[in-house]
Amino acid sequence: MSARRRSTRPCCFAESAIWIKAHKALGLTTSVNRALFCVSGKRTNPNITKCSSSINGTLTYDDIQEEASCYSLNESVTFQGNGLHSGEEVSVTVSPTRNFQGISFLYEDKNGMSVHVPLKSSSVVSTELCTTISAPGNPLSRIATVEHLLAALWGCGVGSAVIKVEGNEIPILDGSAIHFVEAFEKVGYRRFVSHRDRIYQVQQPICVQDERGSWARLEPPKDKRGLTVEVTIDFPHNAIGKQTFQTNSAITKDIFIREIAAARTFCLETDIEKMKGRKLCKGGSLDNAVVFSRHGDGILNEGGLRFPDEPVRHKVLDVLGDLFISGVFVVGHYSAYKPGHRLNSQLVRLLERKIEQEREKLSVSEEHLTNVVVDPLPLAK
Repeated sequence: MSARRRSTRPCCFAESAIWIKAHKALGLTTSVNRALFCVSGKRTNPNITKCSSSINGTLTYDDIQEEASCYSLNESVTFQGNGLHSGEEVSVTVSPTRNFQGISFLYEDKNGMSVHVPLKSSSVVSTELCTTISAPGNPLSRIATVEHLLAALWGCGVGSAVIKVEGNEIPILDGSAIHFVEAFEKVGYRRFVSHRDRIYQVQQPICVQDERGSWARLEPPKDKRGLTVEVTIDFPHNAIGKQTFQTNSAITKDIFIREIAAARTFCLETDIEKMKGRKLCKGGSLDNAVVFSRHGDGILNEGGLRFPDEPVRHKVLDVLGDLFISGVFVVGHYSAYKPGHRLNSQLVRLLERKIEQEREKLSVSEEHLTNVVVDPLPLAK
């Protein structure tokens, strides 16, 4: 994604600029969100510990005139393959939208009947080894393993798409998100003017933890251009052990593709029989997962690892997909110790509650502006 020069034409947020400053004049506090994956300024070559990049962020008082945009795909793309857990042949088609409408799933059964599955935390019905969503009151519309596809959409800045699923699972492909990304890059993107409610800047920390000492936390951004992460995992296997993946700057599209998207799902050889006993991983193989040897001395895959710390990078991939269940691009800092789909789902539930509370406060605040007369010219300076 190339950098865009600062627009000199009237900004699509011109009215928002007036609205924000009127709020400030009244002593009210609020935030208006800039479009996702806005690109501005110059970029240097980013790396995982230090980068200079300006994509995805929040509209602030200082950059109110920044050009705003978000994306859908230029064309539909279809993926076919086995489901990791079902082992069945499944198909998913990601299609562009004419107007910006967010991400939505469409489950299609064997009779050709379609059921809309909303993208929100209340749609999550299982977090056992993957994230599974379903339409409210319709358990037959279950769609499993949505996190890799959602992470790919997030990483490529695709905030509006219709995802039609034939079967009860997203195909696992190679166990990462890279094939989704490559297909998106091939067809290209369609630019929209974004809705401000598709970006949320974390205002106050929220945290969840479980009885085993694992925890996940979202807090105000370290980089207001997007999301930063710090994820630590710790496995009792010599080839994994304790690994940490951290970004000091917001995750850009370039960083996502180069450092995260290709990281594959993984498991321990000793856990395979247990998972199959629970009727999971029926479609798992060395072609779509990294399997760590029961002897603790390496992996079974002949090609080796794609990254020395591939397991923790895949955990980050899962995090990005799970966070996108909220349907918004989060501007903030995510940190976690031994996170999983269950913890992430709980965090997203709290996040959605926080977003709703702040929107309600904002709605009440806007009522005070009804009789405010604002001269737009001084405010636009």
